Amino acid sequence: MSSRETTKTIKRNIADKRESLFPAQRLSGLLSDTPIFSQPAELLAILCRLEQASVGDDRVQLGDHVLLECGEFSELLCVKLVLPKDVTLRHYHLSVFSPLGRAVYQQPLGAELSIKMARRSVTFRLLHFYR
Repeated sequence: MSSRETTKTIKRNIADKRESLFPAQRLSGLLSDTPIFSQPAELLAILCRLEQASVGDDRVQLGDHVLLECGEFSELLCVKLVLPKDVTLRHYHLSVFSPLGRAVYQQPLGAELSIKMARRSVTFRLLHFYR
């Protein structure tokens, strides 16, 4: 193995270890709603879902507190689903326009959610929600 290949392997191993030590950093891309505003089709789709949503007790709605389990990291994530103007990370608010917010919105209890990240997908399970 050449020194260049060895260096690449070491860098890849360090990056993998860093990702496993700090899963919250890896999940941060799922919490941001910025990319959707550059994709009009996705923005229109979520706006239609918001407009057509029926109010029911068996599905996640805006304003609900949601408890998720991240399958890959076996971590629990508790957030409140809100509109982008109400997002405060300090209070664990999640925009309905973020990748994770879009996946959770209108889902029933126990739903399995798979969200694509850079090179792989992350799976979540909806454990509980309340208003």
